[in-house]
Amino acid sequence: MSKLSALLAATLMLVSGAASGAAAAQDYPANTAPSPGVPGNQAVNPAPDAQGRPYLGVGQQNFYDPMDRERDLQNRLDAAASAGKLNPDQVHQIKLALAKVVAEDRTQTARHGGLRDWDRERLNDMMNHIVAQYSELRS
Repeated sequence: MSKLSALLAATLMLVSGAASGAAAAQDYPANTAPSPGVPGNQAVNPAPDAQGRPYLGVGQQNFYDPMDRERDLQNRLDAAASAGKLNPDQVHQIKLALAKVVAEDRTQTARHGGLRDWDRERLNDMMNHIVAQYSELRS
């Protein structure tokens, strides 16, 4: 048996074991949309009552919007700039970086009709990089 075959067999055993566990007995809200091939009572519902754009991950329920974080970073940038904690060049660089985040959000939203999980991760990674460079933006 090759390593790949052994890995696939082990994964299938884990998945079939998890499907018969306690999670299968747990009830989820009616607005939970199951993933393809996953029974409704095993679907993940990350934020059933969240407001905002559609969540295009496990189901069509809403989840978080990275643009909420971008707006928060913009507010922190404005506060740090008016408090004199950042020089004009730093403010300009941060605004350019945030503009790239917004452009990527718009591109992926237009391309896919909404943001997918990995799009959200990518946008958050971009914003994490900005915050790591400028401690004045940390909350």
